[in-house]
Amino acid sequence: MTLIYLLVGIALLAYFGLPLMIKSTLRINARPVMAPATPTLLADDVREYFDACAAKFEQLKFERVATFTIEQATPNVTSHVTLWMNRAAGQAAVANVMISRSGDKPNQVKRYVEFLTRVQDGVSVTTNNSSELGAFKRTTHADSLSAQHVPDVAHLYRLHLWRDGQIAGLTAPRALPAPGSEMPWFADLFEESIKRQLDTGYLMFAGDGIYLPTVRGAYMMTWGQLFPMNAIRRGTEDKRAEAQIRNAASIPFTPPGNVRVVLDSPRDGGGRTTPPMRKVA
Repeated sequence: MTLIYLLVGIALLAYFGLPLMIKSTLRINARPVMAPATPTLLADDVREYFDACAAKFEQLKFERVATFTIEQATPNVTSHVTLWMNRAAGQAAVANVMISRSGDKPNQVKRYVEFLTRVQDGVSVTTNNSSELGAFKRTTHADSLSAQHVPDVAHLYRLHLWRDGQIAGLTAPRALPAPGSEMPWFADLFEESIKRQLDTGYLMFAGDGIYLPTVRGAYMMTWGQLFPMNAIRRGTEDKRAEAQIRNAASIPFTPPGNVRVVLDSPRDGGGRTTPPMRKVA
């Protein structure tokens, strides 16, 4: 019985104490430091991953437009990013290597690829192969899919093309940054994703670009990462991805060309005036 009480106590501590710790320590910087990086000077493992992705992106007619690091978005995390554009298709892509540091423990490294279509009205479609699910609440202004079992970049792009057509439509103008402004554009998208959580009640603005979790947000975001909720969320997302992969395999693999592209100008990222988008199961 003592062991049972101990296990119950540990579970209660995790489910009710950990969110309070997150509430008191988590700081999200919506305007983190983004610094250009020279690909050849990156760490060997980061450079090797980027080189492997580059060969695939180039086959898909994407061009590399920026390589940079992101610091201070959240404590002890550094992201290495290569940003790619296919202007004829009105799409962007990133290869991302996230390195999390925790004292004397070994660094945690997460690698993934993500494709992005942003429509003129501000809504977006993203498709990635990250094994991690985000902690933020989904909104009606963005449709994101984590297809962790699609490691191949070309296969992931095929899935994104199907989602692009289903969610954004084939005729809606796509929005991309003007040449030379890709990094500020990426920074705007990141800030927008944070600001939208104000409307969900997960975050509150603390000033100077810093956002803090609300009590509700701290509990919901933490519980979503703990067992069994993390397993339930991951299983639901995997089933959703499997269904969309089957649908994507039924259509020709034909990337769009010469779509109408408009230059994406700075906008209010709060999400209050952006019309919601269609969703797919």
